[in-house]
Amino acid sequence: MIAWSKHVRTITITDIFPEIESTRVLLRKLSLADKMAIFENYSDVDIYKNFMDKPFEKIEQAENLIKSFNSEFEKKEGITWAIDVKKDRICVGTISIVIIDEESAEIGYDLKKEYWGQGIMSEALKKVIEFSRKELLLKRLKADTYTSNNRSCSLLKNNGFVLDYIEGDSSYYCIEL
Repeated sequence: MIAWSKHVRTITITDIFPEIESTRVLLRKLSLADKMAIFENYSDVDIYKNFMDKPFEKIEQAENLIKSFNSEFEKKEGITWAIDVKKDRICVGTISIVIIDEESAEIGYDLKKEYWGQGIMSEALKKVIEFSRKELLLKRLKADTYTSNNRSCSLLKNNGFVLDYIEGDSSYYCIEL
């Protein structure tokens, strides 16, 4: 079992926000123009219930979250990308890594319901795994999800993550890079 830590350290992250592109997806820096997309996801019961206690009720919460994500990047503590579906040219979710130590980071993600089951998140996750290994030189990524969140558990397993342990209603996964 791998020890999990909430302590955040910095590693070498470039000053220029890294955009990542795949066939259908563009991972880019969030901007305040994305506030409605973020608000919609974080106020949707089927999305927020997987990682928050209560839904967003005000658009200002989305604005503050975007500012917080961008601040993490400036402090070199993590990177949160907007997930744009190229054909629709809209933000449909986010994917992030938060640095735990010099060798590992924790990954998190959310995706608009209308895009579930289309392979969008899997495509984004593959690119973030590759970036973490090649650019950040990380040795492992960790993720936790509710055990009842079958979609998230399957996404992680299908992308090489291995179940590390279960505690309470949470499953903890890890992938060695």
